[in-house]
Amino acid sequence: MDFEPFVRLLVAAALTSFIGLDRELRAKPAGLRTNIVVGIATAAFAYAGALGFMGGDPTRVAAQIVSGIGFLGGGAIFASAGKPHGLTTAAALWGSAAIGLAAGIGEYSIALAVVVVTLLTLWPLDLVAQRALAGRVRHDVRILVVLERLDALPLVQRRLAAMPVDVHDLELRTLRDDLVVELTLAGRVAEVSRAADMVETLDGVRLVARQLHERQDD
Repeated sequence: MDFEPFVRLLVAAALTSFIGLDRELRAKPAGLRTNIVVGIATAAFAYAGALGFMGGDPTRVAAQIVSGIGFLGGGAIFASAGKPHGLTTAAALWGSAAIGLAAGIGEYSIALAVVVVTLLTLWPLDLVAQRALAGRVRHDVRILVVLERLDALPLVQRRLAAMPVDVHDLELRTLRDDLVVELTLAGRVAEVSRAADMVETLDGVRLVARQLHERQDD
């Protein structure tokens, strides 16, 4: 019995498990099992192509794998508040496919290199980038402003327009007997915090509630 297919698929499963574990720990939709299955399936296709199946052209097999993973990665991307999320998870699936492809043709050193470099990108490099850009990263703050009277709204708008923040998604509605304005402030975290604090001190404003949306890892 030829154990070579088992070896190659098990190597693919072992190596892609590191990528999947990262996604699992970050509570991403494509986690441990998804990445392992992608790696195993890719390794199986690559091994079959290397043996001369599927037309006998391994390059055609690799091309089909790339196309298939493109569709799978697209399913991991979704839009939230007009912004795409899941790009890193989709890219991780590409990485798992590359690992499986390399393992499937017996290039274990390439597969291992992809794992090491990918994990360095997902962990240490991510931490360095967050610390280096901490003061420049933009945040969205959704705030709810309870007004004592309607004529306080133009004052809120004028004062916010003078602040170094972007204002969007402004909605005015009534909540029981209160006038409520909901809006989103976008900018650096310190600036949006100062803007929200400023609104709370304005005449005619009774209450300001806020929810900070931190930068989300994909």
